[in-house]
Amino acid sequence: MFGRRLPWCAVVALVLVPLSSCGVSDPQVRPSSELRGLLLTTGDYPEDYELTELDHDELNDPWSSWMPSNEFSEVSPSECAEHLENPTAHTAGPYNVEGHVASKEEGDSSLSDPIYSHVLMDGGDIGEGPLAPDSAEAQVEECSEATVTVDEQEGELRMATFELDGMPRDFLGLAVEVSVDGVDSTVRTAVTTVDDVLIATTELVLDDGSPTFETPELSSDDPTERLRELLEDDSVLEEDATPDEEELERLQELMSTAVENVREG
Repeated sequence: MFGRRLPWCAVVALVLVPLSSCGVSDPQVRPSSELRGLLLTTGDYPEDYELTELDHDELNDPWSSWMPSNEFSEVSPSECAEHLENPTAHTAGPYNVEGHVASKEEGDSSLSDPIYSHVLMDGGDIGEGPLAPDSAEAQVEECSEATVTVDEQEGELRMATFELDGMPRDFLGLAVEVSVDGVDSTVRTAVTTVDDVLIATTELVLDDGSPTFETPELSSDDPTERLRELLEDDSVLEEDATPDEEELERLQELMSTAVENVREG
């Protein structure tokens, strides 16, 4: 569904979509040298990653067509479709915004290398309300297991929340998995506020659609009995979008550093 090297607007949309669930959408944005000095740096990312800075002119263009939900020609159930098409909108801007995309250097990258985006925002109505209103909880509930259609290919969308250690009380972690036509994309976004500065860090992982769970150990050599054991294994039947501690390790490190940067700034 997504190419390996995403255009900046597409990556930022991956941040703005979960932010819209937090009550921040369609912002008018302007640069901020103060926020720029608080951003993560190349040294905070894996080796051989390069940064592409945010383009404020591009962000201030009409961007509704960037929204990943527009890639879905059909979404079921209808309650999930409604949440994706009509996110909560607070537009008490303008906002000061700085950020970047971090990706593996051209020529050294592969499909398995995650792409990160990191955004800091202040101004507007940031800090005036919680990051996880009832609408966000409803969106996760309605989209926890949905069916989507992209380019006439039917696939699955799963959504779940997660937590990170040591985060401020006002925190939202949102994981979205989309599997279409043999390609799985997983977007994990962590959002929090520190001193009225909103911090959003996103990890995008693509793979070839191989199973995301480990095959359980089966005790029987009999094929029928092995099938029964497999069907009864809860780890397979109840697989959802909730990431485990290992999957969140890098995002945990990035967010911990980002929170520390803002607090000390």
